Amino acid sequence: MNEWLKGLRARNYDGAEAVLGWSFYSQGSKERTTSADEFLDWASQHLGLTDVPGSGTAKAEAIADALAVRKVLLVLDGLEPLQHGPGRQLGYLKDQGIRALLRRLAMKSSPVQGRVLVTTRIAVADLARWKDVVAPVIDLESLFPEAGKALLQDNGVQGTDGELVAAAADFGGHPLALGLLASFLRETQRGDVRRRDRIRQYLGDPDNPRHDHAKRVMESYEREWLREQPVLLAAMHLVGLFDRPASADCIAALLRGPAIVGFSEPLVGLEPGQWSRAVSRLRDARLLAPVDPLDAAALDTHPLVREWFGERLRSQSESGWTAAHKRLYEHLRDTTAEGERPTLEQLAPLYAAIVHGGQAGLHHDALDNVYVRRICRHEPGGLLAFYSRRHLGAFGNDLAALSNFFSRPFETPVSTLPPTLQTWVLAEASVCLRAQGRVTEAIPGMRRVIQEEFDRRSWVTASVEAGNLSECELLVGELDDALTDAETAVRYAYRAGNNRELLHTLSIQAEALFVRGQTDRSEQLLKECETLQRQGKNKFPVLYSRPGHRYCELLLSKGRWADVLLRANKTLRRSKTREVPLDIGLDMLMVARATSGQAMQNAITRQSEKVPTGSIGAQMSDALDYLHRGGQLAFVVLGLRVRAAFRRVTGDWSGSGADLDEAEELARSRGMLLHLCDVWLDRARLALAEREGFAPLGRRAVAVAVESRTEDLHLIGGYLDAAANVVARGYDLRRAHLSELRQADGGALRYRDLPPAV
Repeated sequence: MNEWLKGLRARNYDGAEAVLGWSFYSQGSKERTTSADEFLDWASQHLGLTDVPGSGTAKAEAIADALAVRKVLLVLDGLEPLQHGPGRQLGYLKDQGIRALLRRLAMKSSPVQGRVLVTTRIAVADLARWKDVVAPVIDLESLFPEAGKALLQDNGVQGTDGELVAAAADFGGHPLALGLLASFLRETQRGDVRRRDRIRQYLGDPDNPRHDHAKRVMESYEREWLREQPVLLAAMHLVGLFDRPASADCIAALLRGPAIVGFSEPLVGLEPGQWSRAVSRLRDARLLAPVDPLDAAALDTHPLVREWFGERLRSQSESGWTAAHKRLYEHLRDTTAEGERPTLEQLAPLYAAIVHGGQAGLHHDALDNVYVRRICRHEPGGLLAFYSRRHLGAFGNDLAALSNFFSRPFETPVSTLPPTLQTWVLAEASVCLRAQGRVTEAIPGMRRVIQEEFDRRSWVTASVEAGNLSECELLVGELDDALTDAETAVRYAYRAGNNRELLHTLSIQAEALFVRGQTDRSEQLLKECETLQRQGKNKFPVLYSRPGHRYCELLLSKGRWADVLLRANKTLRRSKTREVPLDIGLDMLMVARATSGQAMQNAITRQSEKVPTGSIGAQMSDALDYLHRGGQLAFVVLGLRVRAAFRRVTGDWSGSGADLDEAEELARSRGMLLHLCDVWLDRARLALAEREGFAPLGRRAVAVAVESRTEDLHLIGGYLDAAANVVARGYDLRRAHLSELRQADGGALRYRDLPPAV
């Protein structure tokens, strides 16, 4: 990659407006939950993007749109920490922001001016469908022997061509290993390639055998050179404390007295010049990365190097390792001033503090004093506000923070937490997993939490978690279990005597009944919820947030457009006042759906000739932006499906197809079976609309099908068969829809005579 960039630089980057580079791999060498939020903020700033919504996905789409029209090269290095490892989702991206950026660019129908280069050890599965078109994959497992020979020569290693080629082969062509080998031979063996026999033959790494070669060289570096250089060795141990570049303030905290026994004795009291010379020597030896022009005082290195020296410090001085992390934790905890309504950037030092607190064994303090009090925060009444998620959509950041409270993410919490807090972090991790679409991973933790809270007779928490479990089971098509667990949640809420939780769980039960086609019973429960709300402290006249959304979904299914508009406009004003992105997005979506449904009904009955399609479409796109900001993937899929339906009835069939492509990929990769069923039904509707040229909200009648989508005309039966399999599992709400579409496909009735679907 660097060689390619050098060639571009020699050609003045082929006239590129800007070249931006970012390494995700510097955040850690082992797979762990991480986030692209910091990168998205950085890229937005450097592209001069202003007034971008706060969610990672919204920023990603804005960046993609900018790259589409500007000649900018974006280099994303080491993407694997953001990807799933071995298993059913191998290679799929965990982070929805980076996924939105790459897929939005790949899906552009017109030529794109910018370019993106991604490096990763695992092919990006989200881009697989474009690998032969706009996202080609170049496999670079290792350097060819001649390239390895050249690398050694360029770095001062001496020997015959045969000896250099043999050395490259001995180290598997591993680029990092060969770079370190070159500097090791130059520093300790006068550059003689024959002296590579000073390096031990094997050092196992079960996670990645190819890393053996690099570890062999680092071990020899430590044995042959650093052992006699205590300042240099301590500096490398310092870098090994971090999972990202070490900032100047954190370095200063570690260099000040008193010295940490077993770690910083050689460093405390150094003159600035001595420290600078030590850093320069380590950079010359390629153990530290070159100076970052944007942060000259920071220190960084390859993740494998960081990991090696961190583990060496830990094995040689457990007390020094723990004390150093404790100092970093306290420094970040005590010096961060995040303010009243912090951004993700302002919260970043607190997220980093949690990592160091976990390494220092200060799990309880980090959970209580940093994560709960300063990231989640409390409402005036004492309840948790979950600020980072509700207002910033930071489910990915929260999941990364919570991973530090597990000995085995996300199954076994650390034993240093009290049992009640172990259950709590398991529950919170399940919520974040579910929000990111990792529903199947979330379900086992939820079931465990329910059992533990049942055993403690903690009925409120047990009710909350049973309700969460029911919602997850609905998504993945476990409809019988979803209804059973919803009823359990209601029963626990009654035992708790908590009307607020009872309202919430009754609405979840209503949703489970709704998808089973029991709409009358569902509406009865939702009316009970509204009565409970009016009887409580909150006198708001209609249900809002998730319960309100469930009621509006039911009313939409009955074509009660005016009722939905009345409700959603009221709740939208409330949501905007409270500044909760998910609630704003759902309310805006309901307003847009009711408006378009009403317009469709009027257009079909010829009661109106003028339809504000532009404003409806804009409101749907705005709603989708807010749903992205809300950070919950299932609702993003819903927003895409709704916009696809609107584009279908306006005649924008290619746009409708693109939205359905995205919705299907998201739902399929996350096992969201009900959403998949709805996508298949919508694909059948789109194909039938094209066949009949039916676009009731279009500016003009469409007489012929769009050629780019004609392949769907031959797949209608397949879509309906796939949907039928899900309906047979109990998705009775869609049974009538399925029957009507089969009749239209067979010619028994025209598609345009079917009830409007929004």
